Amino acid sequence: MNRDSKHVPRPELIVRPPRNLASELAPQEVELVEEAYRRSREMLRSNVCAFGMLASSEKLGANYNAVWGRDGCICAIGALQTDDEELHRLAFRTLETLSGRIADNGQIPSYLLMNDADDAVAQVVYGGLGSVTTIDSNLWFILGVYAAMRRNPSDQLRDELLESCHRTLRHLQSIDADYCGLLEIPLAGDWPGILDRASHILYDELLWDCALQCAAEVLDSEGA
Repeated sequence: MNRDSKHVPRPELIVRPPRNLASELAPQEVELVEEAYRRSREMLRSNVCAFGMLASSEKLGANYNAVWGRDGCICAIGALQTDDEELHRLAFRTLETLSGRIADNGQIPSYLLMNDADDAVAQVVYGGLGSVTTIDSNLWFILGVYAAMRRNPSDQLRDELLESCHRTLRHLQSIDADYCGLLEIPLAGDWPGILDRASHILYDELLWDCALQCAAEVLDSEGA
């Protein structure tokens, strides 16, 4: 993944719609997949608030009643792979919420805590465990922008997401402290933040590689 490495094809899940596996499965397996797909869409619809997709519809704890950078973008990417326009709107709203709370330095929020009383944003949090930034929230946001552009959002949202994509890329590039092409992840700076690991972490570097390729395609196609 240095600057002279060959182009690595983007993961198929993000590039193309899910292929139809019906011809490869037994009838009872097809029925099971269709039921799982139906329930997955129902779950996405239930995990929502006025600002987008929540971490959970269950009251598991205060920070689950929140729109998370990671979870929200992953759910948005999945929703945008479907042909369900309601889910598309929820995905766009989630990305719009995160984009609208981008920090001055281009950092995407770790999560936005909701107020149960009036379904309003009670707090915008940029740090994760121990108030350390969540680097992968920014990476998932760029992948979410890529998925959104393929679904043709409104012109206003398109412009906002492109601007935020630029700013988030600049923020991430600043984390490449020695200009080697890899991100230097701080301790507890990604999804499994409870683990004692830092620097060049495979999970984050793979997301970074994919995010760069997706961002390049989006920005080139938009002339940005």
